[in-house]
This record gives sequence, structure tokens and C-alpha cells, in this order.
Amino acid sequence: MLETIKRIFYPKRCNLCKEIIPINQKECNCQKDDFRSYGLNFCNSCGGEKGACRCHEAGNIRLENVTAPYVYTDRARRMITRLKFHGEKDYADFFSLKMSIHFAMAYPFAEPDLITFVPITKARKKERGYNQSELMAQGIGKRLLIPCVDVLEKTKETPPQHTLTLKERKENLVDVFFVTNEEAVRNKTVILCDDVKTTGVTLMRCCEELYKAGAKEIFCLCATVSDYSDPFSLDNRK
Repeated sequence: MLETIKRIFYPKRCNLCKEIIPINQKECNCQKDDFRSYGLNFCNSCGGEKGACRCHEAGNIRLENVTAPYVYTDRARRMITRLKFHGEKDYADFFSLKMSIHFAMAYPFAEPDLITFVPITKARKKERGYNQSELMAQGIGKRLLIPCVDVLEKTKETPPQHTLTLKERKENLVDVFFVTNEEAVRNKTVILCDDVKTTGVTLMRCCEELYKAGAKEIFCLCATVSDYSDPFSLDNRK
């Protein structure tokens, strides 16, 4: 009874995901991994649910080897938001663990040479203090025993992708990214890490530059991927 009263006034939070653990539970739900996920039933071209994705539609972005352990909904969205905008960097370790496990299961025969990440501008990184995708990439590198190498740079600030239509997104990131160390990626198999994959334009632009620099193969590994079963068109999305 005393323990219950104590939990009411002083809720217990999970050390891993920071969510409040319900009074009737000893451990957090995140330990049960009850996030929404496509598992291994994903489309290799967009990371969405196989058979329900929209990458076959004219104008949508197609990639290769793109996947994520979670769908960008509910708890996963809240955690990404806290990581990205509220300085709760511990979430990067949580996602890097799940992403590492997912990658090993999704691509058991892959032999990546290095992992890199989608960059933000130097000004944005100075303002925020970190790049969330870089933190996740570092964690994945340690778990997969591959080096995390900073090879991409974003040269200018651009309007947030989520505020634009698909056509505007494609134009928004033209000539924005470039590879700073071609030798590091030449003839290498690269994992490209990011937090959220929506239309895939950001990943596409980064992959273009990595291939120009001589990368042999690229795997796009994200923490979350958008829900492609939602009944709206990416072409008209604002």
C-alpha cells in the first residue's frame, strides 16, 4: 500500500525511454517493445509496409535498402520529438539499440564498412548542441563494430521538409549536401542513418552524393518511417 501511494505522488520513470511506468507494472512497456512496427515485412524501396506502401506511385521517391524498426506514430513520434527538440539525448541510445538489432535481422548478409548520418548545418548543430542522427549512428557503429564517419555536410539552411509538398521537397534539397571525404566512402558499403524517413527526399539527395563519391552500396537505416497506410497523397501534403 505504501509503495502504491509513493508511486502515485512520485511516478517512476523508465531509465531507457523516460515514460512513466504504470503503477501496476514493475517494468516499462518499452521493454516489451510494443511500438508499432512493420518488422521484416517492409518494402525495400521505401521502408513502408510491403503491399501497403506508395513508392510505386508516379512521382514518389524510390530508394534501395531502406528500413526502420518503428513506424513514426504515437510513442515513437514523442520520443523522436524529445530527442530532436528537447535535448533528451538518452533516446538516441534507445533507438540505436533497436536499429542495430533490426538491421542485423533485415540484412543478415550485409557487410557494411562504415556508418554515416544525414547532416544538419553547422549553425543548427551549434544552436542545438548535437545532431540526433549522428548520436544514433555512433551508437549503431559501436554495436555493429563499424566506424562512424562524418562524411556529409549540409551547406545551407533550408525550410523544414515537413512544411512542403513532395515537389517542393525535391527542389528544396538540390545542391545542399556534399561529401567532404571521398576517400572514406570510395568502394565502400555504407549505412546512412537518419531519425525519420517520410518521402525519402533527404535520403535520396544524400545517397546521390555518396554514390558520386564512389560508394559501392548504401543501406538507409532510420529510427522511424512514416505510416504509408494513411489515406493522403504525399504530392499534396503541406
